[in-house]
Amino acid sequence: MTTELSFLEKFIILVLDEKTGKYKFEISLYIELLTLSAYLFELVLEEKMYVLKDKIIVNEKNVNTLDYLKPVNIELSREDKDYLVKDFLLHFFNNNHFDLHTQSLLNLSLKNILKAEEKKVLGVFETKMYQLTNPEIKFEIKKTLRFELMQENQLSLETACLVFLLRESGLVEDNFQNYDTTTIFKKAENIENQTNLPASLKALMEGVILAKRTLDNFVTVNEIL
Repeated sequence: MTTELSFLEKFIILVLDEKTGKYKFEISLYIELLTLSAYLFELVLEEKMYVLKDKIIVNEKNVNTLDYLKPVNIELSREDKDYLVKDFLLHFFNNNHFDLHTQSLLNLSLKNILKAEEKKVLGVFETKMYQLTNPEIKFEIKKTLRFELMQENQLSLETACLVFLLRESGLVEDNFQNYDTTTIFKKAENIENQTNLPASLKALMEGVILAKRTLDNFVTVNEIL
């Protein structure tokens, strides 16, 4: 398989539930936050962004130019803002009303990696379901991750970041349920402790965890009220 996929595209494919053609309901609260996080990981891995003392620094000349990502790039590049990772994620999550995850799915369908089907829910509401045009694409991504996870060596940076996002999505078991999940879970739980992770990636991971925890606390408070 020679399909070229960005980090963000690999994440979108990994969280896609083949049975429903959507992401799993359990991560619906976090899907926008995690999709945005995946794009930030992509920028750091490509050295188009870095995190210095928890603050985001972007080389705006080199960021992704896809139209649907432009609002993110504009916000990242604002000179009047000095964002911490957590604050950027929550600001964008709270103040932008377009569906970044759905736009990512549409982008993959335009590339003929996903195909969209219109379906009615409860016979009334129309929604789009997405399926891979070639199931081998997801299999190959998981195969690469699984191979690294089962080795004693440290994970590559891309694999570490993808596994981190799967862990924060609660989808590690879903993606590797037919394999030695004990070994895989152990590595997934200790991703941040890998000695080969640059400071920018560790800071980004910490920011994602803090932002997700903030959402958890918000939901908890509202349930109590």
